Amino acid sequence: RHHHLAVVELRARDEAVARRAGEARLAPDHVVAPGDQRLVRIAYEKYYIRLEERYVNAQFKTATERYEQLLQDAPHIPERVPLGHIASYLGISQETLSRIRSRL
Repeated sequence: RHHHLAVVELRARDEAVARRAGEARLAPDHVVAPGDQRLVRIAYEKYYIRLEERYVNAQFKTATERYEQLLQDAPHIPERVPLGHIASYLGISQETLSRIRSRL
């Protein structure tokens, strides 16, 4: 059995309920339990959409535009997440994020 490192690490900042999805749950439909197929498909679709949005944002939007989009999508984030994590998510330095925040 081969083990691969995760490309994405998820951490809950607040109390959360987690459900572990092992290899069988993320395998093709014929391996996933019939009741879970829809759930897995929806999870894949949402993940793909977010991944595509992040790629487009990183390639075609300025750092200020990315921060403004984050505030629009999730206005509570700056109150709950350290600025260093936000800067990393946006692909900018913490100093650049501080300058952007001071101008807004």
